[in-house]
Amino acid sequence: MKRVGEIHRLRGSYDQAIEQFESALDVYRMNVGNDHESVADTLHCLGYIHDSKNDSDKALTYHKEAWNVRKAIFGKDHVKVASSLDDIAGIYQKLGDNVKAISCLKEALRVRKLTLGNEDMEVATTLF
Repeated sequence: MKRVGEIHRLRGSYDQAIEQFESALDVYRMNVGNDHESVADTLHCLGYIHDSKNDSDKALTYHKEAWNVRKAIFGKDHVKVASSLDDIAGIYQKLGDNVKAISCLKEALRVRKLTLGNEDMEVATTLF
């Protein structure tokens, strides 16, 4: 389902992609529970698709849920948590809430410096 959803997303068939990713999410949750990396990754994909549809509110909801699952799995100081914070910051920026966007980016930067060191490319990307 997830792979079919990705094909639909790439083709710009966002509603069909959402349907496939939501089905995959249901199956993942039924089989592994909520606190699993596959659940977080699928939530991230749903956020990305809703962002592509310019539905920032839904995108933000999915990205925040992915962030919470990743924190539960990996702890707050993990690069995947930082990645989720980047996603959330991007949505806040689109919504015009630059204060929240900067707050998320600062936290993502802190996590990346802590886990990857100051010289890592991901740190530079966050600063850019």
